[in-house]
Amino acid sequence: MAVISSRRRFRVARQTYLQWLVMPLQERIPKTQAELADLLGVSLDFLHVLRREPSFMSELGLAMQEAVIDLVPELVGKHMGRIKEANPTDTRQMLEELGILRPRDAAMDGPKVIIGVDPEKI
Repeated sequence: MAVISSRRRFRVARQTYLQWLVMPLQERIPKTQAELADLLGVSLDFLHVLRREPSFMSELGLAMQEAVIDLVPELVGKHMGRIKEANPTDTRQMLEELGILRPRDAAMDGPKVIIGVDPEKI
């Protein structure tokens, strides 16, 4: 019987730790991994071993993607009024701040020249 309860505790601890990691830092209760391990009745080393497990990290990545996808409508909704009224440059800046677009490279803002053409001769 002890083997079954250990496996169940392992599964519960694993799933709880996964959910805890996906939560924003300011919303996590308990606040630290050590406190979480104590609450779950496992060692801190056990949680660290999970973080090195490829299947756990794969599940964590998928869970984080889902969490971000769930937040996008809320984030965009907050800024939709500003986006509708803004010029294209301001819109791009807002979308960069939201993390929807990657920031432009400052070096890319210069004059555009066809590759192989000497700008001195133009």
